[in-house]
Amino acid sequence: EGKTLCVITILTDSEGYTLSHIKLLERYYLANKNAGANVLYGILADFPDSKEKETQSDESIIRAARDETDRLNSKYGGRFCFIYRKREYNPREGVYMGRERKRGAIESLCRLICEGVSESILYEPEGAELSDVAYIITLDADTKLMPGSIRKLAGVMLHPLNRAITDADRKCVTHGYGIVQPRVSVDL
Repeated sequence: EGKTLCVITILTDSEGYTLSHIKLLERYYLANKNAGANVLYGILADFPDSKEKETQSDESIIRAARDETDRLNSKYGGRFCFIYRKREYNPREGVYMGRERKRGAIESLCRLICEGVSESILYEPEGAELSDVAYIITLDADTKLMPGSIRKLAGVMLHPLNRAITDADRKCVTHGYGIVQPRVSVDL
């Protein structure tokens, strides 16, 4: 119950940047082992704006990310994934880009989880199944996830008094919480 996907949202333009964040996922997994087997870890990546829909560097980044998540999955048993969006043409800007950056990426991810498809998301699962994910923890590239915090956040959402109750007609949360934002502190 309460399968959770913890994703780091990034705007990536290099293999090194992407791989450093995938390695961060491994640290988060090791620091949150008490969260149980129902937690998946992933990267939700956008590529920089471009005059072209795809660039040569996109493929090398995807290949490197796929190789690294495969390595982690073979080491820890299939709980890591790489999720990225295709660029879409934005006539206003005159470039190909990820629609609405982070908000659009999270919206597309939710569509992928709820409906099984998304118009702009490509998913490299390798053992991590998203169809039954109940909660998403989204982290910025510079956010630090503390040890044990995934279990606490999922626990807050699972508590009966906090569970989201939605109105099917209005398509909105009427009781409980659809979003929980934990206390944020600055690391000096």
